Formats: sequence, structure tokens, C-alpha cells
Amino acid sequence: MISWIALYPELYKQEVAEVAKSYPHLSLCATAREAGELAYHGELVIRGSGGTRRHKILLNYPDTFPYRMPYVVPLLSLPEREPHSDVQPEVRSVRHQMPGGALCLIEPDPFRRTGEIVRAVDVLRRAERWFFAIDNGRNPYDSPEADVQAHMSKAADILIGPEFYDVGLRVGGLFHAAFAWSHQGKARFVGISISSDFSTPAGYRDSRGSLARVFPWVREEIWDAAGGLGGGGSRFKDLLEGDVVIRGVWWDLTQEPPPIRDGRELLGIARQAGLGSTLDSALSEIAADLRDKPFAYFGLRFPDRNGGLDWLFVRVGLGDDRFRLLPSLGDRVSLVERGRVSAIYRHSLRLESLTLRNRGRVSEAISSTTFSLLGSGALGSCVGDLLAKAGAKSVMICDKDLMEPANSIRHMVGIESFALLKATATALAIIQHNPFCELKTFDADILQSFEAIELAMTGADLIVSTTADESVETAVNEVAVRMGKTVYYARALRGGASGRIFRVVPGRDACRFCVAWFVKEAGELGAWLDVQEDEDTVIGHECGSPIIASSGADLSLIGSLTARLVLDDIKNGFGDSNHWLWTTESLPGHAALREPYRLVPRIVPRHDGCPVCSDPPVRKIHILVSVKTMMDKVAISAGGNEVCGILVGSLGGDGIVEVVAASDVGPNARGTANGCWRDVEYVQAWLDKRLRGDTSLRYVGEWHSHPTADTRPSRVDVESLMGIASSENYACPGPVMMILGGGAGGNLATSAYSFAVGRPYREIDWEAIDARGDGAP
Repeated sequence: MISWIALYPELYKQEVAEVAKSYPHLSLCATAREAGELAYHGELVIRGSGGTRRHKILLNYPDTFPYRMPYVVPLLSLPEREPHSDVQPEVRSVRHQMPGGALCLIEPDPFRRTGEIVRAVDVLRRAERWFFAIDNGRNPYDSPEADVQAHMSKAADILIGPEFYDVGLRVGGLFHAAFAWSHQGKARFVGISISSDFSTPAGYRDSRGSLARVFPWVREEIWDAAGGLGGGGSRFKDLLEGDVVIRGVWWDLTQEPPPIRDGRELLGIARQAGLGSTLDSALSEIAADLRDKPFAYFGLRFPDRNGGLDWLFVRVGLGDDRFRLLPSLGDRVSLVERGRVSAIYRHSLRLESLTLRNRGRVSEAISSTTFSLLGSGALGSCVGDLLAKAGAKSVMICDKDLMEPANSIRHMVGIESFALLKATATALAIIQHNPFCELKTFDADILQSFEAIELAMTGADLIVSTTADESVETAVNEVAVRMGKTVYYARALRGGASGRIFRVVPGRDACRFCVAWFVKEAGELGAWLDVQEDEDTVIGHECGSPIIASSGADLSLIGSLTARLVLDDIKNGFGDSNHWLWTTESLPGHAALREPYRLVPRIVPRHDGCPVCSDPPVRKIHILVSVKTMMDKVAISAGGNEVCGILVGSLGGDGIVEVVAASDVGPNARGTANGCWRDVEYVQAWLDKRLRGDTSLRYVGEWHSHPTADTRPSRVDVESLMGIASSENYACPGPVMMILGGGAGGNLATSAYSFAVGRPYREIDWEAIDARGDGAP
């Protein structure tokens, strides 16, 4: 092996010179030098208020210096001869000393520039400060995190959920953990339950809610047994005897403990914390384990350095002899005190720890944002996963297709998910990344009805569509505009070599129909939007659908860009740019995609002639307070039946309908819970009388009530108003409808809608005003 000394002879000379100048009393280790290494031994002289003390040390240079810094090892005695086969580290129960004795004294600078080297004299000066602190009875806390376990030998790992941090648990008690699996000879455990006050029913939490979904292979009987502990159940006995689970004692401390080397120090910490009176009950709880098991388990919970709580879990070796006779507390204490202690590395599963690294890069508003993901293929699953990783409150995953093994070469889930619904498989994978994100699945064909599309988007703040299906996305666009839902449409183009992402904020951005119109018109904007497909990417057909070549690398890039754009909009507000093109290959015939690896933004305006998103002829209703009051009374008096009538008013140039009168139902009207039929002759006579002599007024629309609070128009409502809009008899190409909901209960909800020929109906604002035009409360 080539020595760093041979690679960097000048650096070697500098190191030797600096150590000789600053620490002349350290001796160069001759045998190390002969082997092409560099090491020193000697004493560091520490002068403090209590006098002068000498500390024996070994200074070693690692083989990969200068990329790894030199390290200091405190020694019980200096070597009497070389090579240093008789060197014995002096390991103390203090921070910043690793189990093998080496001191960890300098934390690397994450922004350290190339060429900056931590030299031996830097390490020795830090070691002097460490010895000074230890000599004066202080722990040298010089890092932001406690991480006591890092300074102890490792025996296993344990994952704990938020329940273990519950401040309602106090004093101490028992914890249980399930054996999950082993890796490289070390066991890994999942925290199952925890109790306090050394009495299981007194204070109890189990982690089923936070961890069961993450670990579906942990047997149900384990979670059931854990749940039973809260009521004093004892089903854990068989599991303990079968080594399926472990149990341990834990204590609540008022301050951070030092690294623990043996059982005497462990129990001493409990006594120093004033918990000595709990030793009897604590060790009695695990008396069977002390008698029969090779190890005992303990946990210490203590305040962390950021105002929260932290944990140290340890395993105490009890020796190989089984069936020990431990009749008294003294016997049990003595057994534990003789045991050697190793750390069970704590891994915390809490939302704040999961999302810590998002800080500054992701808006905190994401934690209250709900998403609907339309399509969970290779592209959609990537987007959903990244949004959940960013800390999304919830994600609804909508997809009717099943996972096939061939999908896994591009998808985020693997072959083990074959035959599962893609929505389900994606949700299970996302759970492994953020179990605190609420995940729902919708496996119906959303194109089966407009109601299905509405259901897929109801409750979502933002929608992301990656279906890449023209029919689906056109229908989604129409419903989303009507519902006022913001949608991001993302798809791969040219086999993934390019990608398109565009956002539609209703009433602000061009909708999907607008984009199609611009392309059809073939102007400059249309040419920019029209990215020609590469026919060579079609490699086959399956049930009439083309199989298009595409790489997981390309789709992941497009998915990442989509998620990043969504997160930026949440963080910075919706910017003017609403359409982005991306390419990894040059497309010479396209103005925006001539250079590879570029994301090109553009502002695409709404198309004035778009029948989906352009402003309807009527954008708002003003209705007289007296008229609205009359409608409310009629609706309430109908109880659980529907009632209906017509509206009379005028249309202003600003798109506001002024409603000045509304008919009632008439004496021969009929109504049921699902429909109403007005008295036609009565209403016609009422209308003729109301319009007689007043040419400024005309028929402007309809009103009716629903016995429930649902104020959405039914299919019959839509068909009726669309028929009125296209009928010459009504002479009203833009009728409105007001729907009152919940009349039977007396508390009415009211919605207003605008209808026009050739465009979807649109919900519009309404306002009750008095006769003078002032808004009513």
C-alpha cells in the first residue's frame, strides 16, 4: 500500500517540523516511521487552577491523511518498547471519546474548501482543551447534538416513534421492542410500546398508529399484545420467552448522561437523578430476564439541547450462565453492575426529524397542503413520493391500473408489487418515506363519469395529473376549471428526451383547451407549444395502446422538475410563468429546445375564445334582499321537498345580472325529495305580469332548492339550463341558476351558476343587496 508520506513528502516534512516546534516533548515512533507511517507518543502538560497535570497520549496519522485528520488516544501508560503492542487506551465515561479510546475533537466543516487541512497541531490543541475540561469536572460540550450513543460501542439498533417522546410519560417504566431483522450480525428492533410510573396501566402508549404501516411484516399478534398492555394484558409473556420481543427498563433524567461503559455507571446515573427508590420495582419487572437471558435492556430519556427530548438505549451483558438465583434486590443490582454496556443506537421516527432537512428549501405551508395525484405510473409515483418527502399533509393517489413486473424498470416500486393496484403499491412505498403523510387511494376509472373526476379532486388544494391521456386530461381540465381547482399537467415527450409541465390556475392561466387552440392556430406561440413526437420511440402496441420507449432516468428527471415547480409555487406564490419545456437532447427545429439540459419557462395567456376558461357572459349575480328572503322562506316551508321558480332581472355590461324578482312555485306545483315541477300556467302568468310595461327586465334564469346542503347542480339541472340557453323561446343565451340547500333544517346554503352554449357551466359569485344597491349583511 502506498503511504501518504510517499505521496506527499513536502506535507510530511511540514507536519514533522510543526509537531517538533510546538510539542517538542512528544516522541516520534520509530517503528511507525519504518513502516511508512507517522505516529507520536508522549505527554500533554495541562495547567489549570488545580495545578499541573500530565496526560499520556498516542498521536496517530491515518493512512488517508490529509483527507482524514490525525487523532489522539489517551493512554493508561506510555509504551515501554516499540512496536506499541502494549499500548492500553484510557477510556473514560465522558463525551468525545470513542469506544476504542480515540478522541473525536473536530467536527468537519461541511463547506470546507479543497486544500484546507486539519493538521496534527490543531488536533493536539483541541485535545489540550478536552483534557482541561475533564480535569475540571466538566463535559466538553462543543457540538449542537448530544448523540451520546456515538461515543459508545454499538450492539444493535432500535427505531422509536413519537409515542416514546410523549411528555405525559414520566419517571420511568417499561418499554417493549419487536425484533425486526438482523443486518451484518446486529439486531434491529422496532419500538412497540412504552409505559410509565413502573405500572403498566398508569401510563401507556403503543406505536401501532405510527409504525404498523411502515413495518407490515411485524406480526399482528405483536401489535395486539402491545395494545393489550394498556389494560394489563400479559400476552407478551410467550413472545418474550420466544425472543420475538425484548423488554427493558427506562428512566426519565433531568440532564444529559455521559457515555456509559458498565452497569455500575448506568445504575449510578439513576441514583444521581433521584430515582434510586425505583430500582427495586424496575429490576423486579425484568427479574425473569435477569435470571434467564444473556442481556438486559435499559433506556434513558433526557432533555436534548434544543428544548426537546432524546434517548439513550443500552444493552447490559449478563454473562453466559443461565438460570441465576437472584432472590434479592442486591443480587439483581450486583448482576447489572458487573455487566458491560453497549449502546443500542436510537433512530427516531418523528415528523420534525423527517422534515428537518427540508428547512429553508420547502415552505412550511406544505404541511397543510393536500394533493390529488391523477396517475401513479413511473412519472406520477415519482411526483407523489417527492411531495410526500417534502412534508405534504395528504396525497390522494388515483390510478386504476395494476403493476406489472415490466413496470418496475421505471417505477419507484419493485417487482414484489406485481398484480397490486399501482395506487396501492405507490402508497405503500411512500409510507416508507413519510408515514405521517395521510395517503388515500382511488382505484376507479375517473373517466367513467364527471362525478368520479370531481370525487378524485374534492378536498385537494392542488392536483397533479401525469396520465398523459388526452381524453382524461381534457375532461379533468373542464371539471377543474369549473371547480376552481389548480392543476399541474406533466408528461414525457419524445420517449422522455423532452418533457412538458404546465400549470392551470382557473381564471388566471391558460387552460389545457387554450393550449390546444394555440397549437391549432399555428402561430409563434403555437409553434413553441408544439413539440413534435419521435415516431421511433414507439416499439410496439398493447391492446391498441402504443408502447413507448422511455428511461427511468428521464422520467425521474421530469418528475423531479414537476415536484420542484409545485414546491416553488407553494413557497413563493404562483409566478407568471405557467408553462415549462424540458429537454435532454437538442431539438433543432424547436425555438426553445435547441440546447440540451434546459428548462425553458414561458407565460401562456388565456385564449379569448376558449369555451372552457374564458369569462362567461355572466360573472356575478346581484339579488335584492327581499327577493332572496322570499326564496328562503319558500324553500324552508317545503320541508324535505324541492321547490323551484324563475328569476327576473337585467344583464349589465359588466357581466352582472341584477335579479329584482323571483316567482314562487304556484298552487299546482309538485315537489319531492329528488325533484320539482312548477305550475307552468301560474309561473307564465306571473312572468307576463312582471314584464308588462318594463322593457328593461327579462327572464334571466331559474332558482330551486335541495333538501340537503348539497348545492351542486344535478345532471337534470344542467341539461335543463343548457336547453334554456340554446332555446330561441327563452331568448336567454346565458341563463343563471341559484340553488338553495338544506331548507328542511332552516340553515340555507346558496350557490349560483352561469350557463352558456358551447361551454361548461361555471359557479359564480352572488350578493344580496338592498334596493339602493348596497350589499346586505
